[in-house]
Order: sequence, then C-alpha cells, then structure tokens
Amino acid sequence: MRPRVIRAIVGSVAATVLLFGLPLAWAVDRIYHNDLRLRLEAIAIAASPELSELHPNNVLDDEPLQKRGIRVAYYDTGGRLLGGRGPRQGDAIVMAASGGGTVHSERAVAVPVSRDERVAGIVRAEQSPGQLEGRIHRAWLMMTALALAIIAVVSAIAITLVRRLTAPVNRLAEAARRLEAGDFAVAPEPSGIEELDTAGVALAAAARRLEAVLARERSLTADVTHQLKTPLTALRIELEAGADRPTGPSATRTLAEVDRLESTIASILELARDSQTARAPIDLVPVAASAYGDWLRRAQASGRALRFSCDPEPPQARVSPVALRQIIDVLIDNALVHGHGLITLAVHEIAGGVEVAVTDEGTAAPSGEAIFRRRSASSQGHGIGLALARSLAEAEGGRLNLVAGEPTTTFSLVFLTDEP
Repeated sequence: MRPRVIRAIVGSVAATVLLFGLPLAWAVDRIYHNDLRLRLEAIAIAASPELSELHPNNVLDDEPLQKRGIRVAYYDTGGRLLGGRGPRQGDAIVMAASGGGTVHSERAVAVPVSRDERVAGIVRAEQSPGQLEGRIHRAWLMMTALALAIIAVVSAIAITLVRRLTAPVNRLAEAARRLEAGDFAVAPEPSGIEELDTAGVALAAAARRLEAVLARERSLTADVTHQLKTPLTALRIELEAGADRPTGPSATRTLAEVDRLESTIASILELARDSQTARAPIDLVPVAASAYGDWLRRAQASGRALRFSCDPEPPQARVSPVALRQIIDVLIDNALVHGHGLITLAVHEIAGGVEVAVTDEGTAAPSGEAIFRRRSASSQGHGIGLALARSLAEAEGGRLNLVAGEPTTTFSLVFLTDEP
C-alpha cells in the first residue's frame, strides 16, 4: 500500500506543477519578448537625435550596446543605411516605419524620426540572435529546477506521512493475524489517528468476545456431561430396578426420565446458541414453580421433602428462562446429593432486586469460593455443576453465593431489577 500512496501523492503534485508550469512558461516567454520590445524601442527613441548628425561616411560604434548584444542602425526614408550596425538595405520593418509609426518584429524595432512633421529617417534597434532565447531558456531552467525541488520536498513529506499512517495500519494488521492464529490478548497501541484507534479498540473488543465465546464452547462438553449425568443415572436406576421386577421397568417412569433427558439436552443446546442479547424482564415465579413440580417426585423418591414458597408479586428481572431453570436444577440436585433434610425453594423480593434461594438442612464445607471452582479438589464432589450455575448466573447479570450457616445451608441467586 505504501508505494501506491506515495506514487499517487507525488504524481498528483507533479501533474499540478505541470498544469501550472506550462502556462507559466508561456507567460515568461511573452514577458521576455515584450520586455525586449520595450527596451529596443526605448533605445531606438534615445538614439533618434543622432540621426540628424550623421554623415553618410560616419558609422556609430556604441560599444556598451554591442556588449549587450544590441545593434543600432540609421536609415533614410528609402531604406539606405546611413550608419550604425544593421542590414545594408532596410528590411520590412524599416520600410514599414518609413510610413510613420513604430514597427517591431521578433527581435527588432524600427522607430521613425520626424522633422517638420515629416519622416526624416528611421532608427532600427535589434537584439543579436540567441540572446533572447538564452534568457528565456535560463528562466525555464530555473523554473524546472524549482519544480523538481518542490516535487522532491513533497515526496519527502509524503514518505514521512505515509510511514506514519501505515505503521499503525501494519500494527493493526499484525494484531488481526495474531487474532486469527488464536491469540486473544491483542491490544493495538494507540496511534493518535482517531479512525485507526477506533478500529483497534473494536478489534480488541472482538478478541475478548471471541475468547469468551470459545471458552463457553470449550466448557460446553464438560457441562453437557455433568448435566446429563443426573437424568441418565435416574434412567439407568429405573431400568435396573425394572429388570428385577416381574412386570419389567415402568414405561411411565422410563418415558418421564427420557423426556427429562431430552429437555436437558434441548436446554443446554439453547444456552450454547444464546447470543446474550438484551433480555426482556420476566416473572421468576413460573420458572421456579415448574422446577419445583419436576423435582418434587424425585425428592420424594429419595426420601426427602421439597417445599416451594414465594412472595405474592416479586419484581421481574432480566434473565433467560432457560438459564434460570438450569441454575435451579443444579442447586436442587446439589441439595439432594450433598445436603440433608428439608429442601426449600423460595422466590422473594430483596432491596433493589429479587432472590431465588435453595436451602437444605445440611452443613456445607467451609471452603468459601472454592466450592464454585470447576473440578476443584476442595469442592468435595460438588464438581462442575456449581461452577456451571455460577457462570450462567454471571452471564445473565446475576450473582450466585453460598450462605453457609447453622443448621442450614443456602445458595442465594440474586438479580437486580429495573425498578428504582
């Protein structure tokens, strides 16, 4: 790109200089011709008094004029040379001037000299051949040198500017190549050029977004494995238990577990395809009530009690129903596997938001934030489920915390609301 930009700038300047230079050269030519004509005319007029003093045998020898390449000659009205330096016989401008009036050619001027209102003779002044052309050519040479100097200066400025402009572009291109190679830590340096800096900021934002998307995609396999574990285990238990019964497995229970498995797969796929666009506020109670209905029979089958409570009209929150349901499922499943006693699912209003709480009568290990780490050694088997739940909560703008106390343990899921 750099050579093309430089050629374009230098070419434009050269074309501009040429467009202005050609008319200027023609104007210089005309100025020098007009100047010569005026000077020759002035010299001829200044020499006209000498015409009356001439004798046919006298020849003027004006050495200063000769050094300047100017020859002065005096003619009578018949065109006969009386003195000075010039053609022996008057040429066309001499004969024309004998009729009265100044006449000039390319390099000569003829001025009539009047006496008693009659033309008494003609003074002819001429520039030597090559003198005028030499002056014009020297002027053109100076103009050409000036034009070349202008083009050289503009070329130097163009190269400097193009380097300043292309350097940040090259850095931006290098950042894009690094991003293509999988390096998401791209952050192009500010260049001071607003448009390029804006593009650099957009590229860095795209890199962070791609990194987040890829991280989410990479964790999808592990999340699917964990989330499918529970319904697959339930299905296996039902089939194994049914194999020991004379009537075989219960078709109703088996189909229910298959439906649960399909629902889990559909939910995870929907979350994977979720573009995280702006959410519309939803009522959290129906989602929590649906989860309560699905988990009630499983809790009873495990010899546990599950209770649901909610405020009459809790505020709405901007959250994906699918993500909310997945989080509640993880929390209830965690309470069934690792907790004890009564499990309570509650939705109620808090200051500035709404809370979904899952409480059981077990005592959580005092591991703090480690319980939410993916496959943490200190999580004592809580594994990927709680890590997934917290990731989903944060992706939806919420916060999932553990409130460990005596004699109960509560996982608190909080979403802020739009209401002041």
